[in-house]
Amino acid sequence: MNRTRLLLFLFFTFILAGCTPNEPATPTRQAVVIDLDAVARALGEDALISRKVEKNRETLEAELKKIAKSLQDEIDKKKTEVAGLKDKKERKKAEQALQQLTLESARKLKQSRQLAEQKAAQYRLQQFQAFREKVKQAVGPVARKHHALMVKLVTADTLWHDPAIDITGEVIDALRAQPGPDQAADTATGDTTVKTNP
Repeated sequence: MNRTRLLLFLFFTFILAGCTPNEPATPTRQAVVIDLDAVARALGEDALISRKVEKNRETLEAELKKIAKSLQDEIDKKKTEVAGLKDKKERKKAEQALQQLTLESARKLKQSRQLAEQKAAQYRLQQFQAFREKVKQAVGPVARKHHALMVKLVTADTLWHDPAIDITGEVIDALRAQPGPDQAADTATGDTTVKTNP
């Protein structure tokens, strides 16, 4: 009885083994890594983004100076009007109006500065996002070539990774092979309107 079971087991094992085709082993699917900072340095994108951000900041500062001057001119004009008043009652009323104008001007300037800071931060973020998207388009084909299911970023928290899964160099080569960027993009400063509502 035991011998019959053994023969049946061997028979079915042989049949099943014969039905399984000898397919080549598929490559191991794994995560690969990329160092965005290294890509930016290699392509000069870090310097380009810094120039754009600095130019945007300078434009915002110039706009703020114009706003500050306009507000100060308005205050100075009011001061001249107050100084020319002879009637004490009218003068006191005008001085109160001047004080209110001064406080309102300070509020407007503070709001304008806050808006400028927000726009500067937003512009900087937009530049990094644009760079990330540019890299992302080149990463896909390289990652697929490595049969990877995921691409991770090398960050300060990365203690170690095997160089064999690092695709930074290949992505840099792929990006260098692409047509150069539009020269006009280097002069763009983004939205620099910082004037607030009354």
